[in-house]
Amino acid sequence: MPSFSSQTITSTCHEWTVPASAPWGAAAADIGKAWTAAERAYRAEHGLDPETPLADNALAFRPTDDHIVISFTIESLSEPTAAAHSLDRVRQLADLWFREARDPAFREAGRRIFGVIEGVEPNLPPATPTTPETTP
Repeated sequence: MPSFSSQTITSTCHEWTVPASAPWGAAAADIGKAWTAAERAYRAEHGLDPETPLADNALAFRPTDDHIVISFTIESLSEPTAAAHSLDRVRQLADLWFREARDPAFREAGRRIFGVIEGVEPNLPPATPTTPETTP
């Protein structure tokens, strides 16, 4: 039976913004300082020593209307959720809800979950309310 798991990937974008308003643009010294700061941060983030060459696409330079943005993005993967959820287990719970629940709303929820899992409306008897036994 198929199963699924989930994960969370967090992207963190580090940016250095250099003013570059028209018509003069950005000063070379300002771009150089921001570039050096971005490169140092990239190396620190990835554990690279100063002599290791950076990949050509390590830093991105993006012009905007009045700025030049130097950036890099890192992604981190969170730990997987507690356990993979088996569709068999979900099917068992839906069947339990459908067959055992006294509340008609729970029975109907079980019926709907079963339908989602199977991709069709289940061929089960209609949900009918049950009444608790009474003693005289």
